[in-house]
Amino acid sequence: MASFEKLMQGGDSGRVIVPGSPEGSRLFRLINADDTPVMPAGQARITRKWHGDVKKWIEEGAKFDGNDAKRPLRQLV
Repeated sequence: MASFEKLMQGGDSGRVIVPGSPEGSRLFRLINADDTPVMPAGQARITRKWHGDVKKWIEEGAKFDGNDAKRPLRQLV
């Protein structure tokens, strides 16, 4: 998950986020403990608010609201 652009491209295992479909989004299935490995790996589960925010963001189309989708996510958070 280096950048939003790369996150939306997916990887060897396929798409990570399917806009409009939390159940079809691997990222959501991992944080929801529906798939393994459960995310975040080796850490406590995410808060209910963060979980709800991710689900809502995906349901609403997983849009990027910044000005550079290629910018490293680490710089955006």
